Amino acid sequence: MKSLTPLLIVALLLPASAQAAKKKKKKPLPVPAFYEAASPMIATVEFVQEYLAGGQRQQTRGYTDGVVLTADGLVLISGRVRFPQRSGSRLTGGSLPELSDFRLNFSDGRELSAEVLAFENDLNLGLLRITDAPAEGLPHVDWREGYEAQVGDGLRTLTLYTQEYGRKPVYSGVGVNALLDTPQQVWSLSGASSNILGAPLWDESGQAVGVVAEVPMNPWAGRQVMPDLSGPVGLSYDRFKGWIAQTLLEEQKVAAEQK
Repeated sequence: MKSLTPLLIVALLLPASAQAAKKKKKKPLPVPAFYEAASPMIATVEFVQEYLAGGQRQQTRGYTDGVVLTADGLVLISGRVRFPQRSGSRLTGGSLPELSDFRLNFSDGRELSAEVLAFENDLNLGLLRITDAPAEGLPHVDWREGYEAQVGDGLRTLTLYTQEYGRKPVYSGVGVNALLDTPQQVWSLSGASSNILGAPLWDESGQAVGVVAEVPMNPWAGRQVMPDLSGPVGLSYDRFKGWIAQTLLEEQKVAAEQK
C-alpha cells in the first residue's frame, strides 16, 4: 500500500492562508485546454455490493465518478456507494453493503484496481487507494484552497459516459445559485444532477475548488439504513481537506505498525 510523504501530508494540513500565499491566482484556461488537461484525472469507478434485503442475499454492480487526488493513487468518491444502487432496495438489520472489486476506468483506456481507505459519514464522501498505481505516478487534481463561493460564480465539471459510449469525458458548466449554511455550509448548484455525483468542481483557471456531493441530513437513524439526502450540492475542498489529511496520517501509522 502506497501513501503520501509526511511533507505532502503536512502541506494538506497547512492553513488555507499559508497555502494560498504560495499559489498565485492563475489565468483563465480556455475550455478545450481545460478539457484535455482534466480528462485524465477522472474515472468511472465500478464496484460490487453484497447485502441482505427482503430476506435474501443480493449482489449488484454499481458505478460512480472518482477523481484522482494524488500522484500515488488516492481517489475521492461519493459516499453513495455504501447504499443500495438498486432503486427501492432497503437493507435488513441496519447493516451496510459489503463492497468489493473496485475498478477504475479512465477515458484513455487505463484500468486500475483500488480498495477502500475510509468513509466520512457527515460529508458522505469516500477515499480509495489505487493498489496498482504506476511508478511514474498518476495525473491528479490541483486544489485551490481558500475559495469563497459567491452567488453567480461559474464552475466547470467533467464526468464520464458509460462503457457503451466509450467512457467519453463530458464537459458541463454549473453555477452557484445559493450559499447554504446548513447542514454543511454547501453551495446550491444550477445544472447539477445526481448523474455527476463525485465529479470535481473546477474554477476557470483549472484548479479544483470542491466536489459535487450528496450530504446526508440524517442517514444513520433507524435500523433500516437508507440515507435521507439533500440532493446534489457543491462541497468546498476546505470542508474535507482536514479529513483527507487525517486519513493519510492514520494510513501511514498503520503501515508503520505493520513493518
